Amino acid sequence: MALWWWQQLRAERPLVDLRLVSRPLVGLPHVAALLTGFAFYANSLVTAQLVQAPKATGYGLGLSIVQTGLCLLPGGVTMLLLSPVSARISAARGPRITLALGAAVIACGYVVRIADSRDLWMIILGATVVSTGTTLAYSALPTLILRAVPAEQTASANGVNVLMRTIGQATSSAAVAAVLVHHTSPVGGLPVPTLHGYLMAFAMAGAIALAAAATALTIPGDSADGGTRRARGRTRGSRDEALEGA
Repeated sequence: MALWWWQQLRAERPLVDLRLVSRPLVGLPHVAALLTGFAFYANSLVTAQLVQAPKATGYGLGLSIVQTGLCLLPGGVTMLLLSPVSARISAARGPRITLALGAAVIACGYVVRIADSRDLWMIILGATVVSTGTTLAYSALPTLILRAVPAEQTASANGVNVLMRTIGQATSSAAVAAVLVHHTSPVGGLPVPTLHGYLMAFAMAGAIALAAAATALTIPGDSADGGTRRARGRTRGSRDEALEGA
């Protein structure tokens, strides 16, 4: 990594312009992407294990793989339906606020999971709330990157942002596994994660989501956004005058 970093800083045409990453307008969205990826992935990972846990645990539902997929389906449908809503919020309040709002909603979803992870409908509700927040956050990240980098750097910068989400998901998988492994009890002669372990995983993911919201709020406001709108207004006005003169 250090060698690659050194090479990219000296390359005439680097794959990733690392000087851009050091700017808060670019670097902070990357950090937020990593934290959001962490918080999001814990929902899918832990929910699938929780509902498939044997009933002998006292909390597990003993669902099949197909039934588990159906439990996660409402969250996927919600993400599809709320994409236009996220775009409207970004247009009205800015992508920075949309990202912070999405991360806060993810944290609220984990509050629901901590409050009740025994009833199926509450499990589905909490997972769907997390998916709702993920939709808001993930849709705002590309917009933040597009507004912060030159046009010729958009593909590279967005690629790094997606990579940061993936790193967050991989880190989440390892962290959740570490928590569950250290909180087990024997069921049928086999070690099975306890409900307390699952709740700790939810609390960890919720805390990371709040950190993502705080990071989003520290992203500098796009002062050029208002100027862009004014410039577009001037362009439309000039075009209208030209048409009238013609």
